[in-house]
Amino acid sequence: RDIKPENVMIREDDLVKVLDFGLAKLTERKSDGATARWGEDDPVRPLAPPPSLAPSTASSIVMGTARYMSPEQARGVNIDERSDIFSFGSVLYEMLTGHPPFQGETTTDVIIAVVEKDPLPVSSLVAGIPTELQQIVHKTLQKNREERYQTSKELLADIKSFKRLAEAASGELTLVRRAIPHQSAATGFTLTAEYLAKQIKQHNRASLAALVIVLVAIAAVSWFFFSKRTYALSEKDTVLLADFVNQTGDPVFDGSLKQALAAQLEQTPFLNFYPEERVRETLKLMNRAPDERLTREIAREICLRQGVKAALIGTITKFDRNYSITLEAVDVQNGAVFARTLVEAEGRDSVLHALGRAANQLREKLGESLSSMQRFTVPMEQGTTSSLDALKAVSLARDQFLKGNRLEAITLYRRAIELDPNFALPYARLANTYDGIGQSELAKKFGEKAYQLRERTSEREKFYISSIYYDCVTGEIEKDIEILKVWAQTYPRDVYPHNTLAMRYHCLGNFEESANEANEARALDPNYVFPYGNLAAALMRLGRYDESIAAIQQAQERKLDSMLYHLVLFRIGFAQGNEELLQRQVAWGKGRLDEMHTLNWQSLAAAFNGQLTEAEELTQRSVILLEQRNLRETAASVLVDQASRQALAGNSARAKENIAKALALSPHILTRGYRNVVILPLGPMVFALNGELTQAQSLLDETARQNPTNSLSQAVWIPATRAAIELRRGQTDKSIELLKPTESYESASSFWPTWLRGQAYLQAKKGSEAAAEFQKIIAHRGWEPTSMLWPLAHLGLARASVLNNDLAVSRSAYEKFFSFWNRADADLPLLLEAKKEYEKLR
Repeated sequence: RDIKPENVMIREDDLVKVLDFGLAKLTERKSDGATARWGEDDPVRPLAPPPSLAPSTASSIVMGTARYMSPEQARGVNIDERSDIFSFGSVLYEMLTGHPPFQGETTTDVIIAVVEKDPLPVSSLVAGIPTELQQIVHKTLQKNREERYQTSKELLADIKSFKRLAEAASGELTLVRRAIPHQSAATGFTLTAEYLAKQIKQHNRASLAALVIVLVAIAAVSWFFFSKRTYALSEKDTVLLADFVNQTGDPVFDGSLKQALAAQLEQTPFLNFYPEERVRETLKLMNRAPDERLTREIAREICLRQGVKAALIGTITKFDRNYSITLEAVDVQNGAVFARTLVEAEGRDSVLHALGRAANQLREKLGESLSSMQRFTVPMEQGTTSSLDALKAVSLARDQFLKGNRLEAITLYRRAIELDPNFALPYARLANTYDGIGQSELAKKFGEKAYQLRERTSEREKFYISSIYYDCVTGEIEKDIEILKVWAQTYPRDVYPHNTLAMRYHCLGNFEESANEANEARALDPNYVFPYGNLAAALMRLGRYDESIAAIQQAQERKLDSMLYHLVLFRIGFAQGNEELLQRQVAWGKGRLDEMHTLNWQSLAAAFNGQLTEAEELTQRSVILLEQRNLRETAASVLVDQASRQALAGNSARAKENIAKALALSPHILTRGYRNVVILPLGPMVFALNGELTQAQSLLDETARQNPTNSLSQAVWIPATRAAIELRRGQTDKSIELLKPTESYESASSFWPTWLRGQAYLQAKKGSEAAAEFQKIIAHRGWEPTSMLWPLAHLGLARASVLNNDLAVSRSAYEKFFSFWNRADADLPLLLEAKKEYEKLR
């Protein structure tokens, strides 16, 4: 590992010795057990004075002397005999020309030359080199070790072959030194070609060996000079980011540099990265742990399996106090390096800045245009953080999130912002994570902070943070959609904005557009888990159950899975009366973190059938699991939902109990904004249904005050609750008028505005209008297949048909309602009232 002039010595009898075994490593034990021996009595002399700039052996994991390292040794990857062959060639070059082939003012400059640059052709420095020897040198100094001599025996065979040619020619070789253009003044190497020629004449025994040593290095430089090629990626190519090779021994670089590099490179639309979620899925298919480190070999296998063009591999090495960072883009088909960049950092605190420079250099070498680089380049420290520890925490948090451990991810994201309070990304990730588990107040808090820091981020992260802000903080869905559309145009290969657009259109009830965006996301990344769920959900809302199931089956064939898949399948199974399909989803949740959700699904199904006692029990079990995980706001939401069902059934006392429990868990739960169709802000509505109008009005006013920009609160929920209040006051015309703005969003409102409008028409004795509203609900069960309002719509239709004197339709609707509630709690006030009405009708 340390072939260099200082370690090559010549005894008085001209026997060559290679000394200084401080870095030597036996890679293959010889079968004959023979070893070279030397003693203190060996009179040795240096082959040549050491170059004045030759650095001492670096005390780091990457060992050797920079000027004589092979490219793979300089990059810190595993080395073998072929590395010594390259170093041997570097020594030969210096013996011949008097100058080392790779030079520079600093260690990193030298390493860059070794890895990237071509030395001056030997023929430009020394005349009279035979072609055969140029070919030997050409093969010895190949940067790609697969194209180099593979063993010393192979090299020796070519040398012997040339020996025979030289003996046959029996001519005298004349070597002429030439002036070296732009030569460094500090070469310090005094062995000249003239000196070498003199040695050849004086020592016949060593003449051939010396001649070969002089000439072996000739061809390499000229071959590199003329065979240099330029590589570039096309916009259709995908790149996989492997884990950094950390050769420093400092664990802070584990994960942190990959996170920082990803943030730096993802800001450009020029590069398309293979998603981490798909990496994990591919590792599972390879029978590997989903969180296994992506070494060069594993990264290459993933790329070959998934048709990814290139792997991006980073290495960090320590030389004394400085750090060397190498980035390589590798063609996975043949192992060739597309582009390589190497930079030096003067100390640990400069590593991130240096990594940013390396990333930008790599983008340029891969073919990104100057205009693109000017637009999409934010300095590393500005776009991320100057804290390596904070970056590592974010990397670990992301890893936990992808494993499904959201609570562990939250802890690590919080750690990141403790380390750097101005690091925008973990605030946004916290907002998104809290939102995903129903903790809207915390999501709002962290989303707002991320938005305040957005100018410290790259263009892509600005889009991400702005989308989080308009979703979690202000609730302005239309503005969020505008941001996502621009994002999709700016980064046309990015799946995230299309997938998020699918969710936003879903919230607005635009299910056709939601399905289109989900399909777009699926086309961009067929192995991305979430678009399939969003597509299936949109198709379910449209009542296209078979297509919805097919979308999930396509995902499962790709070994993808998501809680949303099982929620959709549960709802469809329930709507179709497919007990086997329904129970499979329940079984899936058993013993998992998701069981707290599957219990709530079952509670909805029980309430649908009028089994409020069973629904209550299931709700309480779900709440216990949620509280155990400190998901208090989510638990409170579940209780409010259950309170609304109790209120609908006429159990006002039980509704109040659930509201009290919810308030104990989350004091702000009753005035939360309305953002989606999964968890509804039903607090004020429960009080209105119970007839507690003063309390309902007070909560509604506070909701309006706290959510002035929330799209769905202002357009749907606040008008709907006001309509419910007016309905209890007997102001039916006013109630109907208040519900007009909600008509555009009815499909996204889980039947509530439609049902309230039907109730208002019933109270106003307008049978035809009431019947039309209830028929609308019945015709669109897909809008909310497990909603208790769907069977109640049949009761509403029965009552409206009485007003229309259509007794046959009325009887049929009553009987349909009773069929749904045939196992309902016998003492439910609403059920008792309906039975009395039906008896009168008979």
